[in-house]
Amino acid sequence: MKTYKNLYPRIWAYENLYEAWRNAARGKRKARGVVAFEYALTDRLLELEEELRTQTYCPVPIGIFALPCLNHGASARRSSGITSYTTP
Repeated sequence: MKTYKNLYPRIWAYENLYEAWRNAARGKRKARGVVAFEYALTDRLLELEEELRTQTYCPVPIGIFALPCLNHGASARRSSGITSYTTP
C-alpha cells in the first residue's frame, strides 16, 4: 500500500483551506450560509485551521428532509440533506 507522509499539514494549510472555500462557494455566493461564513472568512478559516491542526474539528450534522418528486406523482418522495451554518 502506498503511504503519503506529511500529508495532514498540507490539508490544514491556510492556502488549501482558502482554495477549498473558493471552490465550495462557486455559484453560491448569495446563499445565506455562504454569506454568513464569508462575513468573517479569514477568522473562520484560521479557526478551522486550528481545529484541524489540533484534531478537535467536529463537523455539523446534516439535516435530512423529504422532498416531493414532481415527475413521479404526489406520493413519491426523495431524501435530501443540508448542513446548517450559524454565525457564532
